[in-house]
Amino acid sequence: MQVAVEDVTRALVLRVVDYGETDRVVTLLTEQLGKGAAFARAARRSQRRFGGGALEPGTLVRAAVGRRASSERGGGMWTLGRAEVLRSAAGLGRDLDALGRAHYALELCNAAVPEHEADAPLFALCEAFVERCAAGQASEAALRRFELALLLALGWAPAWTSCAECGRPWGRTTPVWFWAERGGLLCPEHAPPDRRGAVPLRPDTAAAMGGEADDALAGDGAACARACLDLVWRAHLGRELRSAAVRRVLAS
Repeated sequence: MQVAVEDVTRALVLRVVDYGETDRVVTLLTEQLGKGAAFARAARRSQRRFGGGALEPGTLVRAAVGRRASSERGGGMWTLGRAEVLRSAAGLGRDLDALGRAHYALELCNAAVPEHEADAPLFALCEAFVERCAAGQASEAALRRFELALLLALGWAPAWTSCAECGRPWGRTTPVWFWAERGGLLCPEHAPPDRRGAVPLRPDTAAAMGGEADDALAGDGAACARACLDLVWRAHLGRELRSAAVRRVLAS
């Protein structure tokens, strides 16, 4: 593979797949180049270029990313010349709950973030959440807040504070109903009479989903918030994430 330029950028390791006897394909979310898959030659035997757990999911690295002469900022698989650990993923292993949340976030980013589109704020959002997981500071409510912020960054945020059809604000004293496939909350005029496929939300939970106090994303509102987010991701991704299914089984 002819490489015309090599960029050195901070990157979060999202996924690692062994290839052949010694190589690996590493999916990175980078600060400067966006998300992309990179071919790491001899990665399974080179401690000099990829030592210290650099190619573990959740690790923050300084990566030397090569791009082919025929590609502008993106297009095709990159090469990964080396990766220096900036923050190890070892801290995630101290807490199984934190590990589960971090791996869910990593899989979500891998599935949802488009390839080769640089977005430094989105990178900062994802990197900061994994860091919180490693430090044992990411609760379930924090995970839901991260998912809401990620939906907003991707342009996928549903209508949480007004009707998705007519834009009419909803009253904050009565329960509201959420339809993922319709784009959010629906007022009584546009809501299907049978409420099929809908998730009922308390007003404070709906308000929290729209950006207000985090405490309504925990406690009694947690299950409804989780149900809404699962439906939104499934609507956009067309499938359930493997880590989401594992987390649900472990929680049951």
